[in-house]
Amino acid sequence: RAEGAQGQAFFRYENLNISLVGGYCEELGCVIACTHLPWSYTADVDDVQCKALGRLNIKIVNERLSLVGLDVNSARVLPNGAEGAIWRDLAYVLSDGVPDTIKSTIDPKIHRLGGERNVIDGLFYNPRVVQITSLTKNTGLSDHCALVAFARRVNDK
Repeated sequence: RAEGAQGQAFFRYENLNISLVGGYCEELGCVIACTHLPWSYTADVDDVQCKALGRLNIKIVNERLSLVGLDVNSARVLPNGAEGAIWRDLAYVLSDGVPDTIKSTIDPKIHRLGGERNVIDGLFYNPRVVQITSLTKNTGLSDHCALVAFARRVNDK
């Protein structure tokens, strides 16, 4: 719960506005946010996604974001088993809270391409500030699954 959460920051890449919505969560004692990276027509990471990620990483550091819900729009694991570039670069600033047991965040009944495709949505966190537990995915809400988790301050018992 982020009562009183306020503020909206934008970062731009060419003609693309990307909204980063969030605010201070008093119960967690940290800043939380949610955003959506651009997508491409192919499974490959393109220049627009990379530049948007660079700007997002700067915002994460400058705004001291500790918990970010993110539609990455890029695969966490590539078909060859390698880690996706966007996910690898996000790991420099935050930890990936989606357990490896979750293999897809696409809702197979709603997404236009159908089927479970890959993990492309994440819940990223700063492990020095918050701990994520009991993360689940929920279908039937959108073409992407909702990721729901409990978060608590690290120094709370």
